[in-house]
Amino acid sequence: MPEVRIEINSALAEDTPIICDTEQKTARDIFLLQSGKPIETFALIGNKIGTSHIMNIPQELYANSLCEIILVNGFHFKCTPATKILMYNQGYKSVKDIVDGDKVTVLRYTHDGPGGVDAVDIKSHDIETSALKKPV
Repeated sequence: MPEVRIEINSALAEDTPIICDTEQKTARDIFLLQSGKPIETFALIGNKIGTSHIMNIPQELYANSLCEIILVNGFHFKCTPATKILMYNQGYKSVKDIVDGDKVTVLRYTHDGPGGVDAVDIKSHDIETSALKKPV
């Protein structure tokens, strides 16, 4: 029987926090709890922050290489190395191509909702590979 190989180009680790409506969920929460209806979130639309929707997460997959991004403000997340994030004044870049001195564009969120964007320094960006695959 032929082997079917799936390559994951872009995915967030299951414990990645995501703001949905007025509460914080994880990527795994959204995968497990989605009911088929769009989930409201915030996004950068052009140069402005607006509401957007997560339509669905079709399948839970597993990856054995994850990159951990730690920002100087303490926020951190894990994603696959090919995941593209919005860099400050550089457009989108794969996390595997991040170099020292790069800054990430971060949405500023207050109790009143989204409040603009900030340029935040990256403290570290390490790719870890393990024999055991992790959900993304």
